[in-house]
Amino acid sequence: MQSLTRPPMAAYDLAPMWKRRLIQRLLRFRYLSFFLVLGITVFATTQAFPLTFLSSIEAWFLEGDPSLDVYQEFLKRFQSDEIIVVGVFSEEEDQEKDLFTEKGIAAIRKIEERVSKVDHIRDVRSIIRMKVLEKTDIPFVGTTVVPAPLFQETLSPKELRNRIESYPLVWGTYVSDTGRATAIILELSKDISDLTEMSALVETLRAIATEESKDGIRVRLAGMPLLDAAFFSYSQGDFMLLGPAMAAMVVLITFIVFRRFAAALIPLFIVVQTCIWTFGLMGILGIPLNVVSSALVSVIMAIGVADSIHILSNYDQERRKGRSTQEAIENCMTHLFVPCLFTSLTTAAGFLSLMATDLGPVREFGWLSSVAVMIAFLLTFTFIPVLLPLIRPSGKEEAEKDLLNRLLVRWATPSPRKQKIIIIVSVIFVSLAIWRITKLDPGPNPVNYFPKTDILRQDMEAIDKSLSGSTSFELVIKTPEGDLAEPAVLQKLDELAQWIEGETKNTPGVTGVFSVISLIKEVERIKGGGGAEAAVLPKTRKEIEQIYNHFRKSPEGKRILHSLLQSNESVGRMTVRV
Repeated sequence: MQSLTRPPMAAYDLAPMWKRRLIQRLLRFRYLSFFLVLGITVFATTQAFPLTFLSSIEAWFLEGDPSLDVYQEFLKRFQSDEIIVVGVFSEEEDQEKDLFTEKGIAAIRKIEERVSKVDHIRDVRSIIRMKVLEKTDIPFVGTTVVPAPLFQETLSPKELRNRIESYPLVWGTYVSDTGRATAIILELSKDISDLTEMSALVETLRAIATEESKDGIRVRLAGMPLLDAAFFSYSQGDFMLLGPAMAAMVVLITFIVFRRFAAALIPLFIVVQTCIWTFGLMGILGIPLNVVSSALVSVIMAIGVADSIHILSNYDQERRKGRSTQEAIENCMTHLFVPCLFTSLTTAAGFLSLMATDLGPVREFGWLSSVAVMIAFLLTFTFIPVLLPLIRPSGKEEAEKDLLNRLLVRWATPSPRKQKIIIIVSVIFVSLAIWRITKLDPGPNPVNYFPKTDILRQDMEAIDKSLSGSTSFELVIKTPEGDLAEPAVLQKLDELAQWIEGETKNTPGVTGVFSVISLIKEVERIKGGGGAEAAVLPKTRKEIEQIYNHFRKSPEGKRILHSLLQSNESVGRMTVRV
């Protein structure tokens, strides 16, 4: 009687004995492997959920990166770099009607008061609470400038507009050139621990914006924190949607190919367990999800089914040849082990090439995808052998009648005519791909990632168009101690600011640059009578130090100067609005 565990060698394709012995040992302990895999899956499930989502800028840098060190030093010195712009717009049909009416000013004051009370708001800057520099004469001292409130209760709306227009650092920045929009700048505190709190903050502000958008007033929100919250929301939605959608697609396509419901479920078991193992590993290692790694589900679904499909197909062919269940399993596993192993290794190596990048999330995605590929291979050769006997093999007549099978067999048969068609079609598609690659736009503006109907994109585009931009980046200026009081050094930095602003070179997207130089020039402009021609840097160090010392005499002036200049005039901050 012929043994089912060791059939005659004639029943097999020729294969090296080491492969057959390895497969036989795997099959001998397949039930032990099966339950061990299930145990690991249960444990991984407990570690995988819930995963946290990280979207902070620090996540994109590797530990020890000089850029990250500079950023962290900036946060330590200046407390925060994240702002939210609350744009208040007049939507009166009459274009002559701006915000400078009794109703408009009242709306701005109410909105400013409400948003200032929201948790995690560190500072608020608006035309209501802003202080500007005013010229004054002090006995025995002479003419100087002092901080004074921009908004004054005694001023009529028209007088307030005229007052704001006289300050170029305010008009065109905090108020649009038409007077139909104004910005309320919210500076966030550093105590926001995760994106859940950030999303709650955004939802609170969004609710205020919705409630106050009435009677010809429209409130819009913009800023990088809103983009972070939106990415978090979209990524969570995609994570919850794409996984089930791709799982359903895997089942559907596998069912169409094999016409067996049991065969359709086996690849799904493999990819689901691969996902659980991968995310369980992330949970054990404390690796949070991010915008890049949230795509792991799609990647695993795409690459995790390949080996199992090969095995199902080969097993079905073996069964149609008359092999017993055990013979078919051992044959197909022996035949496909090395090809699947090398396919998995080369795919994993391809993902590992992403380790060459300097971006942390991309590195994580690379090695996690590589691990997922090998997990899928391991599960395929330990989990599937137990499930294969559940699949009823297709008959020869059934295979011959199957339209998809006949089409695949027909195209798999080599012929000179098919070779020419394949080469011609391949050349056409490669040529089109190369042509389109030359048209690729890196798309640095993250707003363009969102559909045009998205409220965030609409708000940010409106604020960018009417005001001085909704985002910014910071330059940290370091000099020897005291050099930021030297006229020559400040002159060089002024030239840099002018270059960034585009006065000497077109710089797309930059709407303004603010630094201690802007403050000094504003002091000189006010002292010189208010004209733009007076806004020049002093010629001597003594005059510059007098300005610094004057600001240090009052708490408000000291706060303003400290936000721009620190460490005995050796460290400065230059904010670029875009």
